Amino acid sequence: GLTLSDEKTTITHIQDGFDFLGFNIRKFHKRLYTSPSKRAQKRFRAKISEIVRRHRMCKQESLIRMLNPIVTGWGNYYRYGASTEAFHNCDNHIFNVTRKWALRRHPKKKRTWVNDRYWHNLRGRKWTFAVVYKGKKGHEDYLALKRLADVHYTEYKQIKGDANPFDPEYDLYFQKRETQLMLETLKGRKS
Repeated sequence: GLTLSDEKTTITHIQDGFDFLGFNIRKFHKRLYTSPSKRAQKRFRAKISEIVRRHRMCKQESLIRMLNPIVTGWGNYYRYGASTEAFHNCDNHIFNVTRKWALRRHPKKKRTWVNDRYWHNLRGRKWTFAVVYKGKKGHEDYLALKRLADVHYTEYKQIKGDANPFDPEYDLYFQKRETQLMLETLKGRKS
């Protein structure tokens, strides 16, 4: 059965909120909000800082390829909550860490030279940490560090209360639901 740990178990009011699975869950003005917990944000920022610190002398392309899966994964996990503020704070942290990384690599160059080399204006967005690289077909393209601000809030769609996956009556309902979920993932997108 289920056993509860006495030191980890606390009884709290829902308006004070509680942390569960990396989310802070609280009620505010008759609505329930989930957002990344302070502890989860701190762990994420520490992980990003550690990766950048360990790879001080690697190429920009390698650093971006190391950071992109982490940023994408963290953003996808927390996209179902009210995460805009947390994403903004983490994006600022990533910018500051990569800025220090770039300035450390070129201590004798001016800041404007460093900025022009490592940050570009891509798709109308200034200050994109990106590098020019050769693609598979020999074309030059930009490899950019992903931003959490690009991860959009997605409302979680609950299953109908009376829906039963073993009842043939609901086959069409579950088929539509599965199709919609697949289209939202990378595998289901048409290229």
